Amino acid sequence: THVIVDTAPRADAEIKGLMDRATLNVVVTEPSFLALSALPRSLAIAAAAGKPTIIAANKVREQRLETKEVRAALAEVGLPVFEFADLADYARALATGKAVNEFAPRGKAAAQIEALWHYINNIKQGVVA
Repeated sequence: THVIVDTAPRADAEIKGLMDRATLNVVVTEPSFLALSALPRSLAIAAAAGKPTIIAANKVREQRLETKEVRAALAEVGLPVFEFADLADYARALATGKAVNEFAPRGKAAAQIEALWHYINNIKQGVVA
């Protein structure tokens, strides 16, 4: 059984309590320097929780000049990073009330979500630490 809690983008006592109880923490950020400026606090809370933590880089656009620099910065953190491209399938699926794997099961967005889900299931089974 999985419970996914999607929280507001902030790092406070409430978030700390949730991260302390989690089996896995997924810290979401966008590939911009402004969004990344909030990342260290969230990662510090996750580290204090002592649970596996991964980073989800959302809305990644290859054509952005800063994408390469953001990737390098995230790589230095030393945590697994999953990238989710800025794809129309995410918004279109949401508009229809479906998950991307229901909306476009063979699409790139579905493959990105499947990679994350595979990793999460491996953690649950003790394959990945």
